[in-house]
Amino acid sequence: MKKKRISIFGTILKSVSLVTLVLLWLSLLAIFIPPHILPFLGLITLGFPIFFLIHVAFLFWYIYKGDRYLWILLITSFFTLPSFHSWVSLGSKSTENSSSNAFSIMTYNVRMFNVYNWLNTKDISVKQRKLIEEAAADILVIQEYYNSNTTPSFDYPYEYISYSNPQKNFGLATFSQYPIIQNGTIPYEHTEGFNNQFTYVDVTVNDDTVRVLNIHLASFYFDVKDFEALKQGEINDINDLGIRFGSLVDRLFKGFARRSKQIKTIKSFIEHSPYPVFACGDMNDVPASHTYRVFNRLLNDSFHAAGRGVGRTYVETIWPLRIDWIFHPEEYKAIEYKTIGKESPLSDHLPVNVMFTPNP
Repeated sequence: MKKKRISIFGTILKSVSLVTLVLLWLSLLAIFIPPHILPFLGLITLGFPIFFLIHVAFLFWYIYKGDRYLWILLITSFFTLPSFHSWVSLGSKSTENSSSNAFSIMTYNVRMFNVYNWLNTKDISVKQRKLIEEAAADILVIQEYYNSNTTPSFDYPYEYISYSNPQKNFGLATFSQYPIIQNGTIPYEHTEGFNNQFTYVDVTVNDDTVRVLNIHLASFYFDVKDFEALKQGEINDINDLGIRFGSLVDRLFKGFARRSKQIKTIKSFIEHSPYPVFACGDMNDVPASHTYRVFNRLLNDSFHAAGRGVGRTYVETIWPLRIDWIFHPEEYKAIEYKTIGKESPLSDHLPVNVMFTPNP
């Protein structure tokens, strides 16, 4: 009888492990297949770290058991470890000292400087200005920049602001301590509607010219009421739960599909750039996604080069999400990576500040 119970337990474990394997392989597939073709694959990427950690637990279990099934787990680990590394940087921070040629870039989604009082805190815009001043980045890219009578000013000699709404008060802003010799706004070719563009500035840094992209990819367009109801458990019955959950999934699918189309325009723009490109901004997507793969094939992730841990940048979810990225070209090396303001967030995003030096 005891042997039978052990056999049933082993069968259940292996079944759960097989489900995890399928999800991991589907997550890998999602990296290569654009979500506008199979949007459900994008949804699976959100849970990739959980699937991988469960998989590792099974790996150690079957190492202990000495089961031949272990080989399937090892093969899966070999192919999925790079994707896990896109979520978690396992390396230590660089000990290299910054040189006279070093410069820093900071990306920050300021959430319109809290003009609609999403955060119940006074003087958010003043505090954001102070945070930015203390960070002292040489180049600052801001998403959800909002022009109003409470918009803070920043002490930069050069700037480029592009508005994307009909009222001409919401958009993307780039500030620089270095001369901006050219700038522009690029509309996405494959999608339409509000906030459907990214910007670039060509900056002269230490006698070299670099191109800095300010990007805000399509969000998930969550209905706040649905999200809060699920978050706080304000669900009346199973039908209400189904409706609200279905609404969230539908918005997730639309966000995945929209971003996978937008990234085509950015990819072409980077490939045809006459200067080394730094791609910065709120990408609204997770590592191990198709969006991430496109950037990572063209440029280098500064978080991997100089960061450590999970690098959380979005603060509104329990699960740590790194959706604000700074990618850099081969010509430059990231030597310091910082996520700022973790103790008292002033937006739903945390700013990321990275120091770079030219590669020898």
